[in-house]
Amino acid sequence: MSAAHPEMLAPARLNLAIGRRCFVRCPGCYTFFGGAEPDLAMFRKSVARFVELGIPAVTVAGGDPLTVNGIIGFLRELRDVGVRSIKVDTVGTNLLFPGSAGSDGRPHGWPRRAALID
Repeated sequence: MSAAHPEMLAPARLNLAIGRRCFVRCPGCYTFFGGAEPDLAMFRKSVARFVELGIPAVTVAGGDPLTVNGIIGFLRELRDVGVRSIKVDTVGTNLLFPGSAGSDGRPHGWPRRAALID
């Protein structure tokens, strides 16, 4: 139940579709890839509000969120605002290509990311 509204049932998890790139381009993908970087500060504020409402679990999706500039810091900030469970919805093949994200949408390295997600 929601702490702010005990009569309402809160969802168990918040889904954030913030990834705007993916180098796989699967046929039938349901996500629009606009290419612009998401406003992570705005998303952090929104997530903090949802945590206050009793939703302490987040799935970060997209596109592939591992292609977002600043994703590691953002995941840390989610912990700082009280998120207890973080899942990253990724195509997974990005993990094979550590390093800087380029125009192909490959991710910004992988070291130390595993400690941030569940």
